[in-house]
Amino acid sequence: MPANDKILKHAIIVALPQVFHLAFKVLMVNVLPGDYSRLEAFIAALAIVATPLSALTAWASYRTSRLVVAGDAAAVGRFTLSSVRTFAFVGLGAGLASLALGLIFRGSPAPGNPVLSEIFAACVVFVVLSPVLNGLLQGRQRYGGLALYILAFAVAKVTLGGVFAAAGLGVNGGALAILGAYVISVTAAVLLLSAPVRGVSGPFSPSAVRLPAPRSAQVGYLGLSAVALSAMSILFFSDVVILRNMMHTDGVDSFAAAKIVGNIFIYAPIPIIASMFPKVTERHYSGETTFFLLWKGLGLSAAICALGLVAWWFLAPTLGDWGLGGRHYENVGVMSRVYCLAIAPYALANVLVQFSVARGRWRFLAVIIPGAVVHVVLVFLFAANLWSLITAVGIFGCVVFTLVLLVVLSDRKFARG
Repeated sequence: MPANDKILKHAIIVALPQVFHLAFKVLMVNVLPGDYSRLEAFIAALAIVATPLSALTAWASYRTSRLVVAGDAAAVGRFTLSSVRTFAFVGLGAGLASLALGLIFRGSPAPGNPVLSEIFAACVVFVVLSPVLNGLLQGRQRYGGLALYILAFAVAKVTLGGVFAAAGLGVNGGALAILGAYVISVTAAVLLLSAPVRGVSGPFSPSAVRLPAPRSAQVGYLGLSAVALSAMSILFFSDVVILRNMMHTDGVDSFAAAKIVGNIFIYAPIPIIASMFPKVTERHYSGETTFFLLWKGLGLSAAICALGLVAWWFLAPTLGDWGLGGRHYENVGVMSRVYCLAIAPYALANVLVQFSVARGRWRFLAVIIPGAVVHVVLVFLFAANLWSLITAVGIFGCVVFTLVLLVVLSDRKFARG
């Protein structure tokens, strides 16, 4: 099978760890029914830090893919080593700053719990470095290694979470499980990246490494990627933050529990994106067509979402009450079904966004930036009625997907491939 036709195979490999991420959430919801919100605050705080930094994955994959296309193994090695070294120091500085300032956890998320604050600061170090390692592996198309790296994090988190919960460590145990998973997965990624570059001539020469001077094009690409990912994160995650912390809406606990399943639909296409991204970049900068990869990736993503929607529609009344703490939250099974349907268009729009990022095309920003603002406004307008809010989010998600699709299709007229 040609390399460019292996998206499905690679996507399945990378998708396996998502099962363990879901298992961790379900485990913690049931083990910490009274304190899970504190752990969720810890996870949310890490997500706030990680979201703009996830642009580093696109940047590292973009740069590595172009060096692989050029066939310069020494350049790939130099970029790999300089990237790991630079962002390890940046992460260490960010972690120390977090510890010194008591970022977030000296306040309401964890009052009187300095240990949780210290764990958070340690996690920040790896949050900065992890997206770079992810992108380096993607750019080399080391999909087996990428799956191992992601799987190591997911399995370690669930395993350590179970062990620490059994030891009675409570919320701190859940946070330590996340930190331990970062340590294990980052170590695995560094070992994988130390191997020779496949399919590229030339030796790997760490001794020849010199840190490259910053380039305006790289900085511009990284900045635009960060803007795009931040806008998408607002579309994905801002609703529960607003409802819980600003509006204090009745039933927000059920809404938050329903989002556990909704997040599956957000993350389900990501393995396909991870497989598609470097292939699109390579073909685009080699002057070859790329839109057939978009249709394949979008079709696979739509099929996964459709199958998931059908399956959950029948399973939610039973599994929703069992796995999402239905005995604590009212109507969580039914609400999760409707929310999954509403969030699916956003997940498909994300495939289009990532495809454009891979090609260095940014016209879609004209849709998703104002779209993020409108989404926030909708949450405030419909906060008093969660069912109306979910309906509004679903309708607006279809609008966003349609507009981004039209932008991507129109972009085809102005650029080859």
